[in-house]
Formats: sequence, C-alpha cells, structure tokens
Amino acid sequence: MRSLKSIAWKMRGLALGAVVSVCLNSLLILAEWSAVSPNGSGNGLMYSAVMLGGPLIVAILGIPVALIRLIPKKTRESAFIWSGICLSYMAVFLVCAGISGRIRMRAFERLAERSAPLVQAIRKYESDHKYPPDKLADLVPDYLPEIPRTGMGAYPEYEYHVGSDIWVCTRNKWILKVFTPSGLINFDMFVFFPDGNYPEYGFGGYFERVGDWAYCHE
Repeated sequence: MRSLKSIAWKMRGLALGAVVSVCLNSLLILAEWSAVSPNGSGNGLMYSAVMLGGPLIVAILGIPVALIRLIPKKTRESAFIWSGICLSYMAVFLVCAGISGRIRMRAFERLAERSAPLVQAIRKYESDHKYPPDKLADLVPDYLPEIPRTGMGAYPEYEYHVGSDIWVCTRNKWILKVFTPSGLINFDMFVFFPDGNYPEYGFGGYFERVGDWAYCHE
C-alpha cells in the first residue's frame, strides 16, 4: 500500500510539472502566432521571454539538485517528485518550442512566396536601367502600384540596401532584408541575396534556406 502511495505521489509530480508547463509554455505558441500574423505584434515574444525565462532556469537547475537529493534516503521521495516536475516541465517546453518554431518558419516560407513580385520588380528595373533602384520608392508606379509590406504584424517592413549601403559582405549589388528579432536580445533577420549565394554561417548566426530567401538565426 505504501509503495502504491509513493508511486502515486511521483506520478502527481509528473502531472503537476506537465500541467504547469502547458499553462505557461502555450504562451510561446500564441506569441509566435501573433508575431507573424498580419494584425499581430512582437510584444508577446518579449513578454513570454521575460515570463518563461525564470521557470525554465528553475527547471534546468532543479534536475541536478534533485539527483543529488536522491542519495540521502530521507530526501529521496521528495527528490523523485521534484525531478518529475522538472523533467515533465522541460519535456512540454520542448514540445511547445518545437510547435512555435514550425509556426514561425512556415510563416516565413509564405513571406518568401509573397515577396516574389517585389523581387521581380527590382530585377525588371535593373534590367531596364542597367542599375538597381536607389530606393524601393523608385519602383512606384511603373513597376509596383505601391511599396509592399510583409504582412507580418511584428515585422511589417522590408529594408532595401544597395551599393555602398550594403553593410553585409556580399557580392550582390542589392539585397532585401526583414529584421526579425524573436526575443529580448536577438538579431535574427530574413534576407534575400539576388545571387542566391547564402553562407552557411555569418553575421552572428547560421543561415537556413527558405525558398529563394534565407533566415539568419542569430
């Protein structure tokens, strides 16, 4: 009977950690969906980073502490419960982080597709004039009816860099960029290089190809 009671307490630890983790870390999914939605914002990403950072650190540090407390017999039962809470919290966090990451990257796949008319307009201007436009406004109205927006609430505008304004070390005459921070101290960006020659690593992160564009994870 005592053994069954002990198992029940340990299972409660796992359940408690999972429930708390679902309640908190589902905010990651909601924040990511809001950031890439047309009428959303990036505030949720910032708030979730602040709110979830503490519990995550506690869960990470709690696992080795619980393992140490497994050694003395008098603290073994509570250590099992605590380790169950921490492990289930971490497991649910990883699932939520994976889902939010898929939502994010799928949204950027769609952005790469939506950006095709803008890229084509710049290329057509370059073909007609033998040099790229100085600014996106030069494309209006002959090549585009208006300067397009990204359709993402948190990252609404394209940045266009040309000539000496290109701050990255590339051989491209121009590039398009969308600044896409995903937390408090983060400098992710979504970029288009006309020559399609994206490095594997650079600019403080690694590049992930997304259609004709690339996402730089800082």
